[in-house]
Amino acid sequence: MKNLEQALQQAAARLDAAIKRELEVRKHNKSGRLSASVKTEVTPTSQGYGLSTQMEDYGTTLNQRSNFLDASIQSEEEAINQIIEDAVQQDITDFLDQEL
Repeated sequence: MKNLEQALQQAAARLDAAIKRELEVRKHNKSGRLSASVKTEVTPTSQGYGLSTQMEDYGTTLNQRSNFLDASIQSEEEAINQIIEDAVQQDITDFLDQEL
């Protein structure tokens, strides 16, 4: 599970970067304060792990109005999914190597 946790941390960092790029593109980052407030964390859930993104209230309002967060997620979704799939495969391989 160590590889999966690391992959999720990498995915969270990529998602943060994508959101910050989208803020820049849409010129919503004049002071940098909103960009600095974007934080994606890996959180345990009842079904495993999840990614949770938080930002200042202005960012939440902006997301409701313009869907900029959705644009960022779509641009990084394939890369994030591949990171996670690779980590799961590595965890399985590591487990099998230890068992044999």
